[in-house]
Amino acid sequence: MVLLISIFFFFNEVEAQEQLVEVKAYTNLIEAFQNSSDVRILHLNGQGFKNLPRQIGNLQNLTELNLGSNSLTTVPKEIGRLRNLQSLWLFGNWLATFLKKSGNFTI
Repeated sequence: MVLLISIFFFFNEVEAQEQLVEVKAYTNLIEAFQNSSDVRILHLNGQGFKNLPRQIGNLQNLTELNLGSNSLTTVPKEIGRLRNLQSLWLFGNWLATFLKKSGNFTI
């Protein structure tokens, strides 16, 4: 009986691991725009961005966006269209103001 239970848990664990899909963290904005429906994680930190294109709001499945350590002075209001966004890093930029509310995104 113990062997049967062990085999059951082993196969359940294997099945669960097969269902896990590794999520790619994109680090290139052009590549992210080319694969917009696949992008969940986008790390653009330390890439010298002074501004972001408004098309950033088209990455509808984006959950994590790291814009830290760039030279941003503003963030496009289209960031507010990212309904699935859960994490937004803006540290190390030159932001004078940031919209307190933009779309469904509230600080």
